[in-house]
Amino acid sequence: MATTLADAATPFWARGCALGSALIRLAERWLAPLLFLAVRLWMAEIFFRSGLLKIRNPSGAIYLFTEVHPVPLLAPWLAAYLVTAIELVCPVLLVLGLAARLAALPMLVMALVIQFVVGAADPALYLDVSARPDRR
Repeated sequence: MATTLADAATPFWARGCALGSALIRLAERWLAPLLFLAVRLWMAEIFFRSGLLKIRNPSGAIYLFTEVHPVPLLAPWLAAYLVTAIELVCPVLLVLGLAARLAALPMLVMALVIQFVVGAADPALYLDVSARPDRR
């Protein structure tokens, strides 16, 4: 039986595809969950530290929502307590994996409000302080 060049290359490509498939299965089974856990822990730490700062100084949190970053449609004291509760409860749920998607939803809403409502009202929020002329 005559062997052509295409027949000789088939096992090489088959082995390459099998190796690639095995690597993808490994990534889906072990690496992706570890990556998702790392992202959950990272986001939980950011929000939890922010909540701790607000609970240590409640009057500062109320001042923040009164003068610095007022949130429309909410009283400043209500926004301060609501945001503090979300920043302290939701990260714990996220880390423990209890209702993680439901816990991530209020944190996502907070991030969107910060980005589009507070950021739109205060464009200087995103300016680089080191680039200001009086800082040189």
